[in-house]
Amino acid sequence: MRVRATGRAKREIARAALWWSKNRPQAPLLFLEELDAAKRRLSTAPLSGQIYGYRKNRLIRRWLLEKTEYRVYFSVNRKAQVIMLHSIRGARRGRGPKL
Repeated sequence: MRVRATGRAKREIARAALWWSKNRPQAPLLFLEELDAAKRRLSTAPLSGQIYGYRKNRLIRRWLLEKTEYRVYFSVNRKAQVIMLHSIRGARRGRGPKL
């Protein structure tokens, strides 16, 4: 399956990657590396991750990036063979995004 991102998710990825590169000099690319690994995993096992809820009649799941402590919120469209990333959010915030 292909992995795509909404405009919102792209902005959040860019913001998180920039923050990570500036504030984690020992591992400036860790966030992007972990996100890429998650995309590969989800493309082969799209029903991985916890169920988060529904958005416009779509089941939203979330996947934890364990090292960087971000969560990836996504949905799966089996017919189109697409995994859509909806949001990327720090797990420490204690609550998920409003989707």
